[in-house]
Amino acid sequence: MRLTIALLLASCLLAQMPDNPTGPAAPTAATILVQGSPGPTGPIGPAGPSGSDGAPGTPGRSTNSLISGGGVVWTTGLSFHVSAASYYINNVQYSSAAMDITLDAADGANDRIDVIAVDSTGAVVVLDGTAAAPPIPEVPDPATQLQLTFVYVAAKATTPSNITTDDIYHENTEWASSRTGAPIVLASVNTPIAGTYSIEATNSVTGNFMTFVAPAPFDPLAKNNLVFKIKSKAAWASTRSLQFKLMLSNTNKGSIVPLANNQFGFNSSNTTTAQQIVIPVDQFAARGLSVDRIRITTSGTGTALGFWIDDIILQSGLAAPVAPAGMTWCGAWVATTAYPVNCQVAYSNATWVAMAGSTNSVPSLTNANWAMTNPGPLWDAGPSVDHTVSGATARLTAGAALSFGQVCYMGSDGKMELGDADTIATAGVWAMVADATIAENATGNFLLHGFARDDTWAWATLGSLLVLDTATPGGMLLIANAPSGANNAIQVLGTVVTADIVYFNPQLVMVEHQ
Repeated sequence: MRLTIALLLASCLLAQMPDNPTGPAAPTAATILVQGSPGPTGPIGPAGPSGSDGAPGTPGRSTNSLISGGGVVWTTGLSFHVSAASYYINNVQYSSAAMDITLDAADGANDRIDVIAVDSTGAVVVLDGTAAAPPIPEVPDPATQLQLTFVYVAAKATTPSNITTDDIYHENTEWASSRTGAPIVLASVNTPIAGTYSIEATNSVTGNFMTFVAPAPFDPLAKNNLVFKIKSKAAWASTRSLQFKLMLSNTNKGSIVPLANNQFGFNSSNTTTAQQIVIPVDQFAARGLSVDRIRITTSGTGTALGFWIDDIILQSGLAAPVAPAGMTWCGAWVATTAYPVNCQVAYSNATWVAMAGSTNSVPSLTNANWAMTNPGPLWDAGPSVDHTVSGATARLTAGAALSFGQVCYMGSDGKMELGDADTIATAGVWAMVADATIAENATGNFLLHGFARDDTWAWATLGSLLVLDTATPGGMLLIANAPSGANNAIQVLGTVVTADIVYFNPQLVMVEHQ
């Protein structure tokens, strides 16, 4: 056996042996000195004066948060419209005007995640992510920037990934429309916002409404934003609003969301331009419900309302900005949990945000229900789902048909082969299959370092080291059963955490039996 290998094996074995007991330390000169007994405790002194009042508490919001507006809507290509916004950065209030932005062209080889944000100069900015596998988003500077949303741009794509749009109203030929109250005209040709027609209201009073019926019922959980353009005819009284409702037939579902002056970035005093409004669908609190229509009703008191509305859509795929907080943190991903849009989870060394509602839909770069927001490290030492991993992973090519939990080395052709402790040549394992199966010559996910769960494992000794197996290619053994045949390789691969969870940490120094 080579000297260096023997030394390393010896150090591994010594690390698992108990320390040799030692005798008590000899007394020092200081411990031999004799001190006198302490004197009696003195009397308690008088109470001191009362302290002054503490400083006032901090405001009941995050130092960086959205106040109103800031909705981001995909328009065409890689272009987006960002609504006017009010927001805090480091407890200082800022505002930004509505703006159209265009992302850089997609990378030719790798995916990219770009962040759309506002900053302390009152500008909308795009933070270009790093195109890689997996893509790495740029992290906004909390001292000067506030993230509104992010956009997943696949390699060579000309449009962002995962975005879908349901057209509700453009030319009054999309969803079936109706209205109550003569002040509302559903197909007005009087200075339309876009196209030939717009909805026009003149002196609309409380109770006037318009209704748009979908072709079929749907669950709002699968939608991100309700988007529309509105142009005001005159400033609205503070007591006036438009109420937006989701309904099934004529029954309200969820909460009513009002649009009033200074809500969602709307400025009713602007009578010259159409303003794009983005209402996060989560505000309707109708997740998991069935709805088939949207109703917009004039409400309140004061001067009757006049306005135009056009280009009403439901858009999915862009995380909606939420005031005052951001996306909802939902913990580690669990297969049985129903996740709504904008729910953020931890899974496989990354955080992910739900782009659409789903249950038992595993987050991945190819799953349109999820988008990665942060590639970690967030390692879960106890994955809660069978055949899952938490740790550093990589995309590699299989040299044979592989299945979850098998350990592999790289062959001379650059493909991953099943490790076998029969000889040094087939050992040198450094990756574990992280997908349920990977076909020969296909690319899949491999765990490089971290935790893996397989419910078919039945490890009997918690804390035991694991080594490469000889009998089963791609298998592991407890170190107590380590290979002992001639030319067998002993390679430590990790540690037993529970009966069905291992900590995979392969060591590339091996011992070869002679």
